[in-house]
Amino acid sequence: EEYRQGHIPGSVNLPLQTLSGRKSIGVGKDSPVYVYCYSGQTASQTMAALRLKGYTVYNLSGGMGAEGGSGWLGAGYEVTAR
Repeated sequence: EEYRQGHIPGSVNLPLQTLSGRKSIGVGKDSPVYVYCYSGQTASQTMAALRLKGYTVYNLSGGMGAEGGSGWLGAGYEVTAR
């Protein structure tokens, strides 16, 4: 639901609950992966799960945040609902 409301352009929705059954996430393990969510808790769990699978993962500081506050939205960066 949050992804449909607005996300970073070019990002891919990869719900945490789908990770255990996946052999791949669509990128090579030699490429860095950046994760984010709105509160930071889910992204931290996703980062841990992907690191256990051998990926190099970074969590976006502040997540999506809020307009006028922290994170991506707080910085005024672009979002899309496509």
